[in-house]
Amino acid sequence: MPSYMKLLTLAATVAVGVVTAAPSVDHAKCAGAQLVSSTTLHVGGHDVLLTTHSCSPSAVERRQTTPTTFVNVCGSTCTTSCNSVTGILPPISDDCQTIENAIVILQSTMSSTFLVQPNHLKTLTFGTCSYFFENIGPTELQSCWADLSSFGHAAGAACFPPVQPFFPEGLCTAYDGTWAVGATHS
Repeated sequence: MPSYMKLLTLAATVAVGVVTAAPSVDHAKCAGAQLVSSTTLHVGGHDVLLTTHSCSPSAVERRQTTPTTFVNVCGSTCTTSCNSVTGILPPISDDCQTIENAIVILQSTMSSTFLVQPNHLKTLTFGTCSYFFENIGPTELQSCWADLSSFGHAAGAACFPPVQPFFPEGLCTAYDGTWAVGATHS
């Protein structure tokens, strides 16, 4: 029943063109997610949901000060891991491919980069798949749409079928632990 309600809410939202609700967030690193913004992007004949969530910072992160400038992490590297935080089923690969196609269109029509505040999560969702960038650190980060696509794809390739055992979420976490990119079941 909860999945039916999510689907009904999302369908109604897309039908009217104004997003009033977004899928809940249950990623490995984003505790206590709260929706900050939500927009439906019409790309390539598909409606892809772009959301930003705030995450509850740890006590240590709350005490750190935030600089006034951002750090560009485009082209950085990360380590891939898998988990079952978001359930038991992986997303449908065609849904993830739609997100990758949407990113190609997005970066040609918008800026090739995006900013994410500390303890925030930016997500693109289509059908059963979500690609996300999560800023776990204390500094605003700038990332590239191309990195979101390639790291999300790599995380999915490491964790989704035909890989056995498969997982519903793949993460690519920065070596310094300040950010993660992932692909997950929405």
